[in-house]
Amino acid sequence: MTLVMRSLAKLSIGLLIAASLAGCFSEHRPRILLLGIDGANWKAITPLLEQGRLPNIARLTIEGSWGPLQVLPPYLSPRVWTSIATGKEPNSHGILGWVKPEGEGGAKLYYSNDRQGHALWNIFSDDKKSIGLVNWLVTYPPEVVRGVVVSDHALSGESKARAWLGALFANAQGREFDAEAAIASPAQAIFPKAWNERVLHPRHAKAKLARYENSFEDERPLPDRFDRERLSSFFERDQELVSIALEIDRTVEPDLMMLLLQGIDRVSHSLWACIDDPAGYPDNFNPTPEERKNCRDMLLGYYEYTDELIGRVLDRFTDEDLVMVMSDHGFESIFRGALTGGHDTPDASQGVILARGPRIEVGRLLSPNEVSVYDIAPTVLAWAGKPVARDMDGKVAPFLMVDEDNPLLEPIDTYAINPITRVGDNTSGGEAVLMDQLQALGYVD
Repeated sequence: MTLVMRSLAKLSIGLLIAASLAGCFSEHRPRILLLGIDGANWKAITPLLEQGRLPNIARLTIEGSWGPLQVLPPYLSPRVWTSIATGKEPNSHGILGWVKPEGEGGAKLYYSNDRQGHALWNIFSDDKKSIGLVNWLVTYPPEVVRGVVVSDHALSGESKARAWLGALFANAQGREFDAEAAIASPAQAIFPKAWNERVLHPRHAKAKLARYENSFEDERPLPDRFDRERLSSFFERDQELVSIALEIDRTVEPDLMMLLLQGIDRVSHSLWACIDDPAGYPDNFNPTPEERKNCRDMLLGYYEYTDELIGRVLDRFTDEDLVMVMSDHGFESIFRGALTGGHDTPDASQGVILARGPRIEVGRLLSPNEVSVYDIAPTVLAWAGKPVARDMDGKVAPFLMVDEDNPLLEPIDTYAINPITRVGDNTSGGEAVLMDQLQALGYVD
């Protein structure tokens, strides 16, 4: 981190000063953005920051606090992203991984109705705040909120990908998994149904939001084990998700926007070893120097591409808003079949956290284990002037400045008071009422 600190110290802060002064004279309803970048880690980010190749992430380090995010094992994405959204440990919120045992020797995917307690989108919706929720893990079936939910099963192929993962983890546990039963209808994976056509419209899949080209489509040689078509699809999917999130934000301008991009994780599972020392490669992985260089360039280039997408989302938010960018774990070289990367051991235990906004300490480099995934939700609530719940396992992060004018409120016992309704749970009445409310507020057409 010290090299990054020295390089960032050389960057101009004129843009930060100008933005801050401009914000002093504007009237703005403070909003919150939580942007998840699955699998992002400092080992890849640090050299790119030093080379000036991640301008949007660099700006966040100048404007706020940043550093490692503590994650406890096992480093499975569904449990971690649910902890980030709830402020609770997995044993408290109930999402322990990708699959849960069912019956005698069976298994099924974890779904949103397996989650115990309220997530941030429930808490803010109950407080009559508007929500934009896109691709957060374990959000199918979608929950009825004051806003738009695009669950992690909504887009083409995602439900099948979840079913494939479910079968993989179930088989590893010696359990049977019905993949066909796990595949959802995209039309039932979005709330409200009035947004089905807008979310699934082909314009999002065709969106071009970044100057960075899809390197997986060029002719540079890669090791035979890598599926270029599959890698290319990850590139297109991240862009599609950002396009959808931008449309929701332009239409609803939600008080709370939560978006998860999974491309870095998916690409890293294939390409990660290419940035590690080849002395550790097994005999069945022998890329040529050219193939290894191309592989490394494509992986690091994907970080540049993601930084561009981050910038497109950040453009929708001002310096009066709270912005947090985070990841759920790091990466390490692990060789399994066609994969060269994974997150099994403490070497992959540190995620990424960057935060900026009013009352966020500027220029603070966080130390390891100073902030955990359980602290995100309590910090968001405290920033928004809401009490933390005693049934949360996290605490308010130290980078949120607390003083006499902005004290922490007395904790409450729980936010899990109102029942959670989900699509498919006889939601038509509740959906109609919420749609009327949102239309009256001008949030939807």
